[in-house]
Amino acid sequence: MFADIYINIPVKSIAQAFTYIVPEEFNWLQAGTRVIVPFGPKLIEGFVTSVYEQLPEHIPANKLRAIHDVLDSEPWFTPKMYETAKWMSDYYLCSLGETMRLFIPGKNTVKFSPIYRVNEAIEDQYKLHTRLSPEETILYDYIRQYPDKNLRELRKELPELTNVNELAKKLVYRNIIQTTELYAKTATNLYERYVELAAPLPADIDTLLKRTPAQLKSLKLIANLPKQSLSFKELPEHKITVGTVNKLIERGYLLVKKKLCTRNSYELSIQPQMPQRTLTDEQQVAVDTINQSPEQSKFLLYGITGSGKTQVYIELTKEYLSAQRQVLILVPEIVLTGQLVKSLQEYFTNKVAVIHSRLTINERNDTFRRIRHGEAQIIIGARSAIFAPFKDLGLIVMDEEHDPSYKQDESPRYHAHDIVEEMSRIYNAKLLYASATPRLESYYHAKEGHYQLLTMMNRVDNIPLPEITPVDMREELRYGNRKIMSAALQELITNTIAQGQQVIIMLNRRGFSTFVMCRSCGFVVKCPECGM
Repeated sequence: MFADIYINIPVKSIAQAFTYIVPEEFNWLQAGTRVIVPFGPKLIEGFVTSVYEQLPEHIPANKLRAIHDVLDSEPWFTPKMYETAKWMSDYYLCSLGETMRLFIPGKNTVKFSPIYRVNEAIEDQYKLHTRLSPEETILYDYIRQYPDKNLRELRKELPELTNVNELAKKLVYRNIIQTTELYAKTATNLYERYVELAAPLPADIDTLLKRTPAQLKSLKLIANLPKQSLSFKELPEHKITVGTVNKLIERGYLLVKKKLCTRNSYELSIQPQMPQRTLTDEQQVAVDTINQSPEQSKFLLYGITGSGKTQVYIELTKEYLSAQRQVLILVPEIVLTGQLVKSLQEYFTNKVAVIHSRLTINERNDTFRRIRHGEAQIIIGARSAIFAPFKDLGLIVMDEEHDPSYKQDESPRYHAHDIVEEMSRIYNAKLLYASATPRLESYYHAKEGHYQLLTMMNRVDNIPLPEITPVDMREELRYGNRKIMSAALQELITNTIAQGQQVIIMLNRRGFSTFVMCRSCGFVVKCPECGM
């Protein structure tokens, strides 16, 4: 068997799949699986895109290398994840490997660490030492005496060498020492140890443990628990010592087992009741229109600030959860996730999963596992949340859809707006864009009928909009005010502080200016060639 594999390296020059031999022990390999393959002198992670029996005639079999290891027991990429990655590759004109790595927590599954040992083929040690510098000799002799050390260990144990990395590279290049790549997964699973009854308690247990009352009491307590098991971290709550448990394990009354735990920094410790809120007429119309429009899959919710768009998301989520489908809610910034998570957890408790760049690799990996198995039905996150392994995605909501943060400015560059449009087709999911100030393109599509336009122009409970007063800073200059604050703003700040209240001043930029403007007439100087 043979496999086409894209290498997980963010290098544009490597934009093709490489063919590898599939060893007999991996004959179950499927497309979408993550593997370890030799690439040049190193081992590296790759993504299998196809597996086949017959090698094309133009590929010489004697030059192929074999897959070193397989990282997954089942494909990491579902067919729909792969289809999304393939579409991105075609649309954004980049390598499929570049787009597939976006679907990996941390973009890498494994971390590699080279270890060093001397080249045993070199026998003339006297002649060798005459060709080495004093520092190279120290490093070589140490590796010869203590092989299979990595760079971190060499730096620690040879503090007199300040450039161990460069010295090792030179010796490897000259084939005096050789390297072997060790690798380990970047994410590790968290397990909880617990004990359970090995068998039903015998009738004469009181007699058997008569001389050890602490063991008898502990064993009976565990036997009377609903699941007849107890985790090690719960032992102090029941006043049971680890020593007592270990004795019961030795005597065969208890078994030690472990279960997989999920790291979730947003998990609730309580189960709040679902609050009942009455929808406004505009909210009800928006919810009913989306739920009762099978022929339309894309909507634009144009709702002013405070009109209750979040409540619309909640009502829609109820419908999709009742149909056992997942909901993805995108927000432009990490700081907005907390407020939205809190609102949704009031209704859906621990069915919510959160994805953003500040999660650790372990937290992100655990979250992906919950989503893949359908344990997390509501996914909230920034733009990277679109790469989660959804089981059955039914609704996509893009909150504040006008925000430029949905654009990725690093390679591969993409716009989440484009990707969710395609995902709604791939997953057969409805797509809802929402904003108080929609993008010009989105509003145009809504007017042209590509999206269905929904409007919410009234705030909940008819709360009035805040009063906004524009100030012409040119007039301030004419009156002799050359400060960055207007007289009206200074007066408001003074009065607010005098009343014991606080003031928030929002700045759009700090530290630099993006344009040059005449303070007399307001003219902005632009380049005559490009207009910028």
